Amino acid sequence: MARGRTSRAGKKPSPKSRLPTKKVDAKEDPRPMEERLESIEYHWSGFGPLAKRFLLQRPNELSLKKLLNFFSQPDQIAFALMSVSVGTAHMLSYEYFNVGAYENAKALTLCGAFFQQCQCDETPIEKIMTMPIKDESNPTELPLYYQGVQAIKNDITNSCYLKRVLPLKYQRIMGFESHTQNTPGQAYVDLISNDWNGSSNSKK
Repeated sequence: MARGRTSRAGKKPSPKSRLPTKKVDAKEDPRPMEERLESIEYHWSGFGPLAKRFLLQRPNELSLKKLLNFFSQPDQIAFALMSVSVGTAHMLSYEYFNVGAYENAKALTLCGAFFQQCQCDETPIEKIMTMPIKDESNPTELPLYYQGVQAIKNDITNSCYLKRVLPLKYQRIMGFESHTQNTPGQAYVDLISNDWNGSSNSKK
């Protein structure tokens, strides 16, 4: 038994193997697990390794203050301003939810809501940084971010939130489009960018 424990301890699992996996009904997501995991990696390529490490290192400890401190940095602030970031974060949350990585899903839901709030004309990230927030667990001063905070209270509310912010047209493109490398096609990228474009015209 000791030998078995040593063997397991000596083997460092890959990031993909550390993800919990749950069986998803084929009607919900017809893609094989490997393709869903590859899709997750593809979407992360739009954010970069620093953002990925920040969001997933301690996903259950994510907060408004931490999001502001990280995404206000000169090399990260662009993500808070790009319209496509909202849909990408929510799509990552949807994908993590579908493979059973619920804490990761919650972190990306919150991040997407944060991006969406930052792209409102009334609440650019610079203004949010100076706003008095009475209760960060109940940030009603930031209505879009507040929706994300409410969504991650449990898996059921998060699932409902994701189905609302990611219309079925996104999910169908992700689930049924054929790709030679098992990654989202340009139609998906264009769709998210166009749909969220109206919330950030003033940022361009």
